[in-house]
Amino acid sequence: AGTSLAWDGEGTKLYYTKIEITRNTGYYNDLYYYDLIKERVVRLTKGLRARDPHPSPDGTKLVFVMNRMGMTRLAMLDLAKGSSKPASEKDIIPLTPWGTEQYETPCFSPDGSRIAVGIWQPGGYRDIRLLDPSGSVLEDITHDRAIDVGPAWSRDGKYLYFSSDRSGIFNIYAYERDTKKFFQVTNVLGGAFSPSPSADGQTLAFASYSSRGYDVHTMTNDPTAWRPAEPYTDR
Repeated sequence: AGTSLAWDGEGTKLYYTKIEITRNTGYYNDLYYYDLIKERVVRLTKGLRARDPHPSPDGTKLVFVMNRMGMTRLAMLDLAKGSSKPASEKDIIPLTPWGTEQYETPCFSPDGSRIAVGIWQPGGYRDIRLLDPSGSVLEDITHDRAIDVGPAWSRDGKYLYFSSDRSGIFNIYAYERDTKKFFQVTNVLGGAFSPSPSADGQTLAFASYSSRGYDVHTMTNDPTAWRPAEPYTDR
């Protein structure tokens, strides 16, 4: 369950969301990771309605989304404690209050100083926001009627990739932090989603939609071939 997967910094653990039956009455999302070295699954939370985990670069923290009664909030789990039991609500650190804003797919920047997150706000705005590790808002990368989802950082932190339908078709875009400029990375017919750049920045993987459904594609990732994004027009 959930919409994102995340590797730890060494590439030996894969974090994900799983649906569990709770008290024989409901289905709750909880967080797990798969240890590729020990070849075993480790449960991290229990009964938290948690999803979309992403570890900090140093592997000591895990940011994720919690859901309750139609509201969400961002929270943090201290991985450095190394608890043998799945975390409950008393073990987590809230980063934002419960509210009608719907968070999704948070991800740490490579230096750990920022968290990029998708946010769906009242009024129909679905955008990308930057927070610091304590949950304070640093910057709204986008705030318009386009649907902007799936943020992912380049390894050097220079670019923030995301998927947007601002042209009428979902494509991958890149936001350059230093210049605050937007670039269009793909130009597809059906839709491009969930960008994931390689560690060396030379390749970009993404999900592509066509008449056959969704497939995973890769492409050469060359910033010199990107074109400046057209100014957004409210349709």
